[in-house]
Amino acid sequence: MVKTIKLGSVYIDGLPFAEEVGCLRPKATLLVLGDTSPGAEIQWVQWGDKLVADRCVCMGINWSFLNKQGYVYGRPVIIDGKAYLCRCVKMTGVKSEWDKLLAEFGDSNDLWHCEKQWFWGQESNEIFPEQKTIRGYTSARNHGSCNADEESNWVGFRPMLEPLGPVLQLSDNLIGRQVKVRMTGSTCIFGQLAQFDEYDLFLKNTAGVGPDCAHAKKDCDNVILDRKDISWLEEVQK
Repeated sequence: MVKTIKLGSVYIDGLPFAEEVGCLRPKATLLVLGDTSPGAEIQWVQWGDKLVADRCVCMGINWSFLNKQGYVYGRPVIIDGKAYLCRCVKMTGVKSEWDKLLAEFGDSNDLWHCEKQWFWGQESNEIFPEQKTIRGYTSARNHGSCNADEESNWVGFRPMLEPLGPVLQLSDNLIGRQVKVRMTGSTCIFGQLAQFDEYDLFLKNTAGVGPDCAHAKKDCDNVILDRKDISWLEEVQK
């Protein structure tokens, strides 16, 4: 059974964006998903603990703009007092969230409103990495790709929300506790908080730090994270 809810609104340069589907391309400098504004609510399909917009919330937004704003791989947002990670849907390969959604809920245009609407995914085209994946337009299952910088009235942003725990405020009381650190982009690092200072966070017994992780530096038994690259910090619940 499909459950839909209305929650939150899009704000373009500080103002609620209440255009209908197929809206004109907004010439935005700042895009924010925030508190629910009457008449400009976003409708979501509930998928487990996640929410997926049932249509594009704004058209004419290119992938590079979304990435700069943090919405491709995940930007923390506060909607009506609750924290979420807002991002694009994964849509290729075995990790394709979009194909799992279609398998569970079907591909009806009445539900997903894909007709004449492409929407951006996270991934790059395997052959032409400057192009990013898009889905939709002729059907919910249709695949395509588009240059990351291209602005088209036919390509838009369909956000996904996943809940975040309360953000932690660093204090000495947290030393020794298990934390989850979400870095700018898609990297999540787990570990025990060893210490912190004005600039860095020091973790031990870490997980999620690969050899190519650009956010972490090794120092003996600790991993050092630059605090300016941290987008969200929460305690790992036992």
